[in-house]
Amino acid sequence: MRFLNSSLYPILWFLLFMIPVVTTLSSVDSWDISPWYLVAVSTWYILFAASLLGRNTFVLVTFPVVLLGIVVVVGDFHRNVNVLELMTAFDTYSTAELLQSIAPYRYWLVLLLAVLIFVAVGVRISSATYGVRWRYRIALAAVGLVLALSLPASSWIRAWPATVLSVAFAQQAGDQSLLAALLPFASVDPREGSQPWDARREIEIDVPELYVLVIGESVRPERLAECGGRPGVHALAPEAIVYCDVLAGSSSTYTSVPLLISRDIPGLDRRIPRDASFISAFNRLGFSSWWLTTQQISIAWPEVHHQRSRNGKYDRDRLMPLVEEALASDATKKLLVLHAYNAHFNYADRYPPEEAAFPVTLDLNNRLIEREHLDEWWNAYDNAVSESMKFLDSLIARIDREPGHVFLLYTSDHGENMLDDDRDLTDHALNFPTIWDTRVPAVVWANARWRNDKAEKFAYLLRNRERPLMHLDLIPTLLGAADIVYPDARELPVDLTTAVVGNRTRFVQKRLGEIVTEADL
Repeated sequence: MRFLNSSLYPILWFLLFMIPVVTTLSSVDSWDISPWYLVAVSTWYILFAASLLGRNTFVLVTFPVVLLGIVVVVGDFHRNVNVLELMTAFDTYSTAELLQSIAPYRYWLVLLLAVLIFVAVGVRISSATYGVRWRYRIALAAVGLVLALSLPASSWIRAWPATVLSVAFAQQAGDQSLLAALLPFASVDPREGSQPWDARREIEIDVPELYVLVIGESVRPERLAECGGRPGVHALAPEAIVYCDVLAGSSSTYTSVPLLISRDIPGLDRRIPRDASFISAFNRLGFSSWWLTTQQISIAWPEVHHQRSRNGKYDRDRLMPLVEEALASDATKKLLVLHAYNAHFNYADRYPPEEAAFPVTLDLNNRLIEREHLDEWWNAYDNAVSESMKFLDSLIARIDREPGHVFLLYTSDHGENMLDDDRDLTDHALNFPTIWDTRVPAVVWANARWRNDKAEKFAYLLRNRERPLMHLDLIPTLLGAADIVYPDARELPVDLTTAVVGNRTRFVQKRLGEIVTEADL
């Protein structure tokens, strides 16, 4: 038992504890909570528990947690299985799925369990003590208080080993919101659809209505023809109002889209807000709602009546047939939300080569963006942007044939880095957002009937064309265009149909629970 009495033993036990924290459970996505937060809180959990319990009791209590941590790591690295996410699916798949995921390692795990039991018993019969003076406990408590005041609340439920207890509790309680906070990509919907924004209308509208939100991908505003882009980029219909300076909620689809359609602001400490999305406001007022997408529905978890996706190569091929299906429905009041791929990497895959405005001679597949061939990359990117505007123009032309009030709002979820400065950054969703991957365009278009009946609202839309906007202005504008009134505790958003945007500090979400101002991008 000499090893169990040595100073090396607590260090090795601590390292065993930390393996899941720095591997499987580390938040590797740039938009997620900072992994350093998880390391800090996990370390505090372990040290504080050890100081309170003493080494003997601490080992007895925690060796099952160490074993589970190793199971989680093994499942992730050797079976590509998230054991904690499987715990959330017991009611769907049964425990057999979880056991099957670790079955190839059952003998090694049994052996490990035996070793840990031996160690625990050995520590228990050892004469060693692990005394910690009260002043150290007080110091650790003070450190915990500082962490609690400075870190997002989600750090405490995401840190190991609290995360496994939280997952078990959330699963038993059926708390979808907590599960989504613990496991941001778990197949659970945290939205509370029972909160329909208390939407109402103060005027009666007795004509057919069609409202359309198009969420694009990776489009930078200055590449649009209306914002100073190259000759050859497709220009939109002349009635369209193009806003060239809009700051997105974040640089990642996975957080930008949920923020866009919610009543939350950048800096939220969970990926999906609990609040119902704006779609519930339209639903409450009798609209038939559609989510037509090229991407996963779980990105946003919208509350819609109809969800549709379709195979195809380009947005026009994939989404326009779905639009036709929605428009053919009998409903006289419709809300359509389209989630497109637009100019997402790889850019050369986003447009028909025969319609390319700019030549691309290199095969850009399986290549990274490099300065040597940057002109080719810009050509491919601008072709993708041009195709994105062709799709939007096709959509405008189609919905212009619908009767009554027709209103469309478009924006990109984020921008794109293209070796724009000495940081040599490409793509988006990086560890630190930039002005290049967060500044996006917005487009508003309304048919003649809407413009004539709501001339004052249209005038405000025109007056805001040169103003610096934020993503959080757009959904209030869409609802304002439909004369939908609802409670909103936020002070920052501006309905562009009723007011002119004033001076304010714009900001985006850096990671969950963190923001960065425009000046620091």
